[in-house]
Amino acid sequence: EHRWWSAHCAKCTDADRPQEWIPCSERLPEESGDYLTYSAISFIPDHIDDPNIRKDIAIAYYYRPFNEWVGTRVEKVLAWMPLPKSYKGADNEDA
Repeated sequence: EHRWWSAHCAKCTDADRPQEWIPCSERLPEESGDYLTYSAISFIPDHIDDPNIRKDIAIAYYYRPFNEWVGTRVEKVLAWMPLPKSYKGADNEDA
């Protein structure tokens, strides 16, 4: 639990709450759709052994009927989270 959440967001709703990574080993999304994913990638040459280089964050589509992740760089999805809400700037902001 984020400390600032309880200290500064007493009036915030759950939708405003910061998202946490959800391990695929715990559960998968209940609906098909786009999600932020944290994946292991294997196309990095074997001589590069830095484990951080072999991970990638990307947006992928989860297809619930087949329990399958679709997209580039989503070879083995380790964790996921819902996408944040779209940005809504001030009315006078330039697009």
